[in-house]
Formats: sequence, structure tokens, C-alpha cells
Amino acid sequence: MLKVNELLKFSHDRDADFAKSCGDLGKAIDKFAGQEELSEWYSYFEKMYGLPENVVRQQVKRHIERFYDYKMTGFIGKIFPGRPFFSAIRHILALVYMLVFSRMYRSRPRQYELIADWIAADDEYMRFNNLMSLFGRDKCLAVTVKRIGAAFGPTALRPTGRAYDVKIVLGTIRKEICGGIWINLKTMAVTGINVFALSGHVLNQYLYYSSLFRNNRAKYCIQERHYQTSAIKNHLFQKYGGRYSCTLQKNIYQLGSCGFYYDADILFSLGRRTMERAFGSGARIGEVVPAGSMFMEYHWFTDRGPYELPEDAYDIVYLGVNFYGSNRLDAYSTFVDDYYEAYRWLVRLSKERPELKIAVIHHPNYRGYGPEDELLSGTNIHRLEHCANSYDAAFRSGCPVTFCSTMGYELIAHGKQAVFMDPGRRDTEILPEDGMIDPWRAVSYEDFVEKTKNIIEGRFNPPSGFCSEDLCMDSMAVSKRIYGRLTGAKEKNEGK
Repeated sequence: MLKVNELLKFSHDRDADFAKSCGDLGKAIDKFAGQEELSEWYSYFEKMYGLPENVVRQQVKRHIERFYDYKMTGFIGKIFPGRPFFSAIRHILALVYMLVFSRMYRSRPRQYELIADWIAADDEYMRFNNLMSLFGRDKCLAVTVKRIGAAFGPTALRPTGRAYDVKIVLGTIRKEICGGIWINLKTMAVTGINVFALSGHVLNQYLYYSSLFRNNRAKYCIQERHYQTSAIKNHLFQKYGGRYSCTLQKNIYQLGSCGFYYDADILFSLGRRTMERAFGSGARIGEVVPAGSMFMEYHWFTDRGPYELPEDAYDIVYLGVNFYGSNRLDAYSTFVDDYYEAYRWLVRLSKERPELKIAVIHHPNYRGYGPEDELLSGTNIHRLEHCANSYDAAFRSGCPVTFCSTMGYELIAHGKQAVFMDPGRRDTEILPEDGMIDPWRAVSYEDFVEKTKNIIEGRFNPPSGFCSEDLCMDSMAVSKRIYGRLTGAKEKNEGK
């Protein structure tokens, strides 16, 4: 048995090989969640809620990993709360809160072809526009976690903790008062583990997706963020008649945070080899289908937006990433310095070759960040508005460069050579270790200068044997590719 103190004492060495550190963390979580002493607790969810043990265990492991802070090298927050009596009270009060904000639903569920789940912004909704059009807008339900501006078909606002089915919530409260509280207390007595917080997470997932899928049935369900998949969601979707619960690969697969315990029937990846590493981090994926980038399909091939670059193209455009001091990425000792070293390379190059036109376009989530601003201040490096179309900027440049933006994969696969700036070749947290992108990987300033110069002057050629589809499929028709795989439309057309 792995006692809770052993798990919570886990700490990775920020100077050690990060892939090994992730492997050690996964083993610790797997050992904890798989201990025999939790079997009765798992059995309770299977008996009372119809959630199989392997489903609950996968969900619990994913939940535990979210509490690990890779910058602080330890677990934070209350995965396992303190006093059992107060935990039991909070457990019931949380369910009462959900009951207060629950609602009655019609007895007859609505029928759809596709549910697009967990949409958090207008542009995310628009990225699903082509796919929903193929199914028919009136046959698709967009489930949003916040209000969105415009919608072209049925939508349902479902923030977590609210709008649950009142009948399901009432039944859950009854089950927890009659049995759930006691099985949690018994588990604590046997193992010394206060599992109330884990139970709360499992029940919240159960209530959210039971309420959603009981009242909205569909053949297919899809979500944009591959790192927010849920084993409980997938099980319940199929319980209520769904065929495939799917997710998209949103960005380059990242070891560590956002990289553990994916769960989906189908994962539509960027390219043929872009999700290989996920299976070493506890992923349960029925099938990986290379489909391309839905971001690129929408933002480049469908709608480039109103922003126009100056008529003169840039020699080099740096494509920003979503970092900004986040503990989520700062997982090993040199990460932050390497991240800013890439900016220092740009500044140095701009001083050594002032005739070069260099620009930086920030990630859409950028809201200003001091260290980057300080490095670029006083230079002739132009800063594009972060709301600009990054694809437009990249394709109109002589050489796009980035630290770890997914656009590097997309551009290279679509014939636009780009450079990944990886000082010291240490960014194995995000960039693959297997050499797949090494021809485009600059590991020193001199290497960076040579690669960008060769690309700008048209003297760079991909190595023989390079397959662009390893990085990203042709993204002009991602939605058609997804639609064809789900419905068999491609096979039917070929058979005619």
C-alpha cells in the first residue's frame, strides 16, 4: 500500500532528466490509485452510480496529477482534506449547492448528431463551424461553459456546478447520505486516506455529464482541448447511446502538466507522430486519427480576420507562446532562462544585422509581461498586435521562429520552413526527443543564425525521407476528415 504521506512527499529533481521525472510521478500516482485497500471504495461507485472501477481510477489519477506543482516540485492544495467530520459536512453542502442551482428537464431527451463540448469562447465555437455545418447546424449542440456572443445553432450553457438535472442530484444526495458518507469514512479508517475530495470530484463529473447526456443524446461528442478529457464523461456518453467521444490535439504534446491520463475513444491528432509520447503517461485512447489542425483550418484557410500587416513583409517573425510565468510550464531548472534566451537571440541578431526586419507576435492570451517587454525595449524589433492573425504574419515572413508554438509544426508541414529555438537542446518537455524536428531545431545562437539565414535565402531543404504528415496533415479540410471518420462518409463515397 502506498500511504498518502508517501504520495504527497513526492518531489522531482528540477535538474534531472524531465522525462524520467514524469515517469516517476506517474508510477507514484498509479501505485496510489491502484492499491487494493481502495477496492471497496471503487466498488461503491460501480454499484451505486454504474461507474466501473477502471473508469473511476483513471479519473482519480488525472485529478491527483492536477495538484502537482512542477515549479514548486510538490503537491499543493487539499487533495486529501483534514478532519473527516467537516469533510463529510462539506461533501453534503456541495451537493446541496448543486441542488439549489439545478433545474427540471423535459422527460423526452433532445436528439442530435454531434455535441461539441466545453466551449469556452466565441472563437472556439467558430472553429467548430465547418464541422457542425457538415452535420447540419440544427443537428449539433454546442455546450458552453460561459455565454458566447453569436451562435448558428442550438447551444446549452452548462457552467460546472449549475444546471444539473434535479432528479439526478436528489438521487445522489440520497445515496451519499445513506451510503457514500459511510464508505468514505470506512475507507479513511482502513487506509488513513481522507477520500472525500476525490469522491466530490467523481460525483461532480458524474452529475455534470449525466445531466448533460441524459437530456441531450448524440452519436458523437467532441471537445477541443485534449488535456481536458474525462474518463467519466466518455463512459456516460456511451451509456446514453453515444458512439464515439472524441477530442482534438490542440497543441504540441507536453510532458508533465497537461500530459497525463488522456481518455478518449478517438483522438484527432495534428500528424501521424504527434501523440506518440502520450501513451507513456497513462493515456487510454481507443484510436489516434491524424486529422490536421482545426486552428489552421479556421484561422488560415477559412477566416484570416480583419487585421492586415504592413505591406513590407518581415524577414523574421517570432511566434509567441502561452507562458507568462506559469508554473504549468516552468517544470525544470533552466526552462525560464531558456525561454528568455530565445528573446536574447532575437535582440542580439537585431543588433548585429540591423537591416533585418524582425517582429514579435504574441500569443492571443498575452496581456503584457515585464521581462519580455524589458528585453525588447529599445530595440528595432517590431511588436505586432497580439490579436493579429499569426498565420498571416508567418506566411508573409522570410522565416518564422518560435520557442515551442504549435504553429511550427503546422507551418513546416505546409511548406513554410520555420525554426524552433531550443537553447542547449533542453526543451524536451515540449519538443520531441526523437530527432523528428532536429533539422529545424536551433540549439545555439550560431545555429539559429545559420538556419534562419539559409531559410530566408531559400537555401534550406527538408532532409530526404521527411514526411510532412508526421508533423501535421494538410489542414485545408480537417473538418471533412473528422466527419468522414465519424460517419464513414469517405468510405461510402469511395464505394460508389
